[in-house]
Amino acid sequence: MMKNRRRSPWLHLSLLIGGTIAIIYGCANRVAPDGGPYDDQPPKLVRSHPADRELNVSSKKVSLWFDEFVTIKDPLKKIIVSPPQLQQPEIISYGKKVVVSLKDTLTPNTTYTIDFTDAIVDNNEGNPLENFSFAFSTGDRIDTMEIAGTVLNARTHEPMQGLLVGLHPDTAPRSAFHDTTFLRTSRTSDKAKFVIRNVREGRYHVYALKESDGNYRNDMVGTEGVAWLDSAVLTTCKPDIRPDTLWVDSLTIDTIKQVPFTHYYPDDLVLLYYEPRDPKRFLKKRERPAPYQLRLTFNALPDSAIKLARVDSLALPTDTMTPPYVMDKSKDGVVNFFFTDTTWSAHSTFALTYLSVDSLGLPAYKSDTLRIAYKAPKIDKEEKKRKSAESDSTAHAVESPFSIKIEHKGKGGISDSILFASTLPIDTSMLRAFALYDAKDSILQPLRIDTITFFDGSVTSGLISARLSYGGQYELHVDSAEIADIYGHRLDKTVVDAFKVKEKSDFSSLRVTIHDMPDSIIGELLTPDDKLVWTSYSRAGEIFFPDLDPGKYGLRIIYDRNGNHRWDPGDYDASIQPEAVYYAPKVFELMKNWEVKENFYPLLTPLLTQKPRTMIQTKFNEEKRKDRNKEREEELRRRREGGGDQQPGGNPFGGQTPGGALGGMRQATRGF
Repeated sequence: MMKNRRRSPWLHLSLLIGGTIAIIYGCANRVAPDGGPYDDQPPKLVRSHPADRELNVSSKKVSLWFDEFVTIKDPLKKIIVSPPQLQQPEIISYGKKVVVSLKDTLTPNTTYTIDFTDAIVDNNEGNPLENFSFAFSTGDRIDTMEIAGTVLNARTHEPMQGLLVGLHPDTAPRSAFHDTTFLRTSRTSDKAKFVIRNVREGRYHVYALKESDGNYRNDMVGTEGVAWLDSAVLTTCKPDIRPDTLWVDSLTIDTIKQVPFTHYYPDDLVLLYYEPRDPKRFLKKRERPAPYQLRLTFNALPDSAIKLARVDSLALPTDTMTPPYVMDKSKDGVVNFFFTDTTWSAHSTFALTYLSVDSLGLPAYKSDTLRIAYKAPKIDKEEKKRKSAESDSTAHAVESPFSIKIEHKGKGGISDSILFASTLPIDTSMLRAFALYDAKDSILQPLRIDTITFFDGSVTSGLISARLSYGGQYELHVDSAEIADIYGHRLDKTVVDAFKVKEKSDFSSLRVTIHDMPDSIIGELLTPDDKLVWTSYSRAGEIFFPDLDPGKYGLRIIYDRNGNHRWDPGDYDASIQPEAVYYAPKVFELMKNWEVKENFYPLLTPLLTQKPRTMIQTKFNEEKRKDRNKEREEELRRRREGGGDQQPGGNPFGGQTPGGALGGMRQATRGF
């Protein structure tokens, strides 16, 4: 007979500790359930009446059924019906059904397309059914051709979202853009792409329009932005294959299949959108700052001569007469008349003539009668008492209406612009009052001023040019005893502008050689967010930007076709496209005390891919929408692998990042 052995309490304790450790290690890498993946699938079309691509349809009502509850998002903006409907269709959704009721009479033997773009979304998660369209025909055939492309802003290369894109047959007159409804239409997506579907075989003119009145034509000339191709395009198609990627989840590819499809052409059109300069001119504001001054503010400066006369005069001043005033124009539409005939100061009624357009949009002179008397500024009682007391106690000097300000534009280098601006027209015979001095030592040393130039159309502001040195200290004086305005007013005191020039080693510079382009080029240096920093003009095919702060810059060039030193939009009626603009396809990084040299080949890189992705300011919908399942799977993966809080990164646009391959540019840098 066996005896019962008494087990040691230490054995029980060891078993308990070992089991606990095993449980802890067994559970260490387990992840708690998180509720499962989000619903990211768009609604699916289950059936329709009539059927998609059905022939000989006579009903104006289209009903669509989906596999889940749906709603319509921004139907007026996103849904396009071709041919265009003059009466707005009724589009409603309830439950799993969408109903489109056309109001216009159906045209016989015509293919109709309802392009929903991404307007149909599911009710719960808002997943859009993208690029969805529905077609039917009122005849015994359905048209299948497509025309596709992109619309860019001609000036900035920004994608133009939500523009109307339309077709006219190549047999239509040029005036059809103004007076005839488009044959077929589409609208640009958030990435500025468009597809005009169900087009009949043939040749077509393609247009884009920022429409304001809903009649599918450019009948508001000068107020609606437009884009158009110079020549007609021919529709074609061919069999093709494309890859179709099947995913295990949002991060893992299962297989990539080659899927056959019909490839429709053209599919790569690029239309350049611009807003024409409105030729209409009108007065916005009229002022009388002084008896001898009349200030007029226009919506924009008139393109031709502006003439002013007293109403008691027999006629306006002619080109052979010296007008009794000097005129000062500014770019913001402000025109100042300074009377040189003292009798005009006592008058309050004037006749103004300037160039505008008539009701048909044709150039025509417009006349306005101005009744504006000078009114001295009101002085309140307390101010009047104070001035009276001052005049009794001491001889009070009257402040001169004539003053001059000096301003520097730039970064503190030798290439900075030195600007001057006066309150009244300067007597040009007294410009000797401007004097420049070297102020590095205690005794001022006179220096040469190369030129003093008034801006075009101005008698009060201009530019001072002189040769400066890096690291120098200077003073610019305007002697109050040597200068006066045209009325004899003098400065209250001598203007003294003391300034320093930084050392050359503080700056960087950029020198760009432009290849395969005419020499009439405007270069625009830009910040990484596409704001203008500096404008330069080409010399022998080269653009130079000196005295730059170290940092990142973009580059845009303009082919200045007419040599007027500014970008000009197009003119559809004159068959003139906007002046060509090209972006360097990289962001330049400039370092202190370096000169960067670049070669730029504007014609080698397609317009669609020229502007660096990081400089594009337009936000796309896919960037606004988060892929919540991808975020969920990445989070689960990090938790399974034991931590790490690094967030997914990279370029949200894909493709080239700043400092990457130039694609048509070569870079070389050297030190000063």
